[in-house]
Amino acid sequence: MKKSTIFGAFFGALFVVVVIMLITGRMNRNEDRYKDIMANATTESPSTEAPTTEEITTEEVTTEEETTEEPTTEEPYNDTTAPIFTYCNSYPVINVGEKFDIHKFVGYIDDYDSNPKLKVKGEIDTSTEGTYPVKVVIKDYSGNKLKQQMTVTVKNKSSSKKSTSTPSYNWYKFKKFKKNYKNKNTILGIDVSRWQNDIDFNKVAAAGCKFAIIRIGGYDDGEPYEDRYYATNIRNAKAAGLKVGIYWAGEESTIDEVKSNVSYMMELLKGEELDFPIAYDWEDFTNIEDYRVSIREFNECFYAFANEVEKYGYEAMLYGSKNYLESVWRPNGYPVWVAQYADSTDYSGDYIMWQKGSTGHLSGIETYVDLDVLYKDKYTFTKYPK
Repeated sequence: MKKSTIFGAFFGALFVVVVIMLITGRMNRNEDRYKDIMANATTESPSTEAPTTEEITTEEVTTEEETTEEPTTEEPYNDTTAPIFTYCNSYPVINVGEKFDIHKFVGYIDDYDSNPKLKVKGEIDTSTEGTYPVKVVIKDYSGNKLKQQMTVTVKNKSSSKKSTSTPSYNWYKFKKFKKNYKNKNTILGIDVSRWQNDIDFNKVAAAGCKFAIIRIGGYDDGEPYEDRYYATNIRNAKAAGLKVGIYWAGEESTIDEVKSNVSYMMELLKGEELDFPIAYDWEDFTNIEDYRVSIREFNECFYAFANEVEKYGYEAMLYGSKNYLESVWRPNGYPVWVAQYADSTDYSGDYIMWQKGSTGHLSGIETYVDLDVLYKDKYTFTKYPK
């Protein structure tokens, strides 16, 4: 073979190899670019194909405010806490022939599970008088259990005796209240609603009462309502020179209910000037399982209440008994108004006001009234709306 032919064949083969390498490199670069494009499309654009199992899970999970279902594994939680009782009668009594309804005798809630399962283990013959031991078991979806022994008594109606005694009124006089609790660091007041009927606030002020927290309304059986004495009470309390605040008697179980009710409350309030944050008062703990909320969701309702009233220039505070403040509520830095009917409160959390009792009596009010102690070192009066 001639040299020229050999060189020609060599360079021809070399040219083919170079072309193949260039084409292959370009194809590889295009494939990488295609992968990048597809990756970005999956992240930023909705898929037109059938969703995977993971995608379905992601789409079905609602927001933390709205969810009442079990958290997905994407949500960081480690639920090792059993449900708790908010109310428990370990010795219930029913009449012969009466159906035994466990929910009349217990209230319960779980930290994450909005609908923990309850079982009663044991037999109760409601047709025969006697005592029947049973066990109540409440289980959340993580398998944590709350167990309680209960003795159910079945009796004849005729065996119960009606009381013929006249009820006695164990008044706690405001004069005694002042003697025991008025000092340089305290201001004494009351909280009132329609249950106190007509109030002579001039006499109330003359007795030494310095403030009144007035119920503006609340939420009951799915409907908001106005306390029929609210308008009169706030007008007359101010005219008598008292510092004033309001409270809302809530029974909300969703954030949507909270938002709607705050809007309703503000229509009643009409920008009224207040000296206290607006108190949120939720008390239906004996039937709390009926609301299908977890402890987390329950507190989210209060936080939503606080956020909504702030939009109108007010602030919120949380009312609660010592027991529920320690077991269910999470104040999260909001002012607390603690109720504990005793000579003093041993609530360990922060609070600005203490409700000492509900059997107070003073001039200007014919019924019992709640008595409250405000602490100057914990609260400075502020004019709302800001």
